[in-house]
Amino acid sequence: MSLSTSDVIAELEALGTDEVRSAALSRGAPEPVFGVKVADLKAIAKRIGRDHALAMDLWDTGNSDARYLAGLIADEEAMTPSDLQHWVHTVSWFVLAEDSLARVAAETPHAWSVGSSWVHDSHELVACAGWATLTRLVTNEKDEGLNRAGLEALLDQVERTIHNERNHVRVAMNDFVIAVGTSVEPLYDRALAVAMAMAMGTVLADHGTGQGGVRAASEVITKARARGLAKKPPAPRR
Repeated sequence: MSLSTSDVIAELEALGTDEVRSAALSRGAPEPVFGVKVADLKAIAKRIGRDHALAMDLWDTGNSDARYLAGLIADEEAMTPSDLQHWVHTVSWFVLAEDSLARVAAETPHAWSVGSSWVHDSHELVACAGWATLTRLVTNEKDEGLNRAGLEALLDQVERTIHNERNHVRVAMNDFVIAVGTSVEPLYDRALAVAMAMAMGTVLADHGTGQGGVRAASEVITKARARGLAKKPPAPRR
């Protein structure tokens, strides 16, 4: 029997901890948030299985824990472009934008169209969701199924704009370059060149605990290729 939204919210509230809640708030999570451990959210998702209607309702509660769970139980095959647009334009935290939302979006047939559109958005979280969606797409999709010209244009965009971009967008761009450089064989040289150009500046991120550097893309790509990192197969459904 399918659970109701109120049943799930009650369960999440009971599982919340002050420690996890405080950590989430310190990283920018908006209220309401109960502070449920990710392991507990995954356990609930495993029990529920795919429930697209429930996922949509949980997202609309605005609760950060419920929204994370929504990303775990959403049915990517049922997710329409309108659903994705609704989620991205109501997302309220970079963790949800770059994890829950991007993970779902990347596994839909609309991944390229929405991701390549979102990266140009003036809203920081929408742009982050776009870059994170494309990062997951290039990591999972076979090279022949990717839009090579489109990816090259996005690498050009990163090279031109990363050091003038918004905080979380810089990090998401950095991860995108790493993903292309380690996962897309025909674009290895171009991604490494962009990564080297990025290294001439400092990519910083502030996650609410002060500024700090992010992974050096050129170093990650070079080390991965030296190990002979193989192209990853499509990710299994969660």
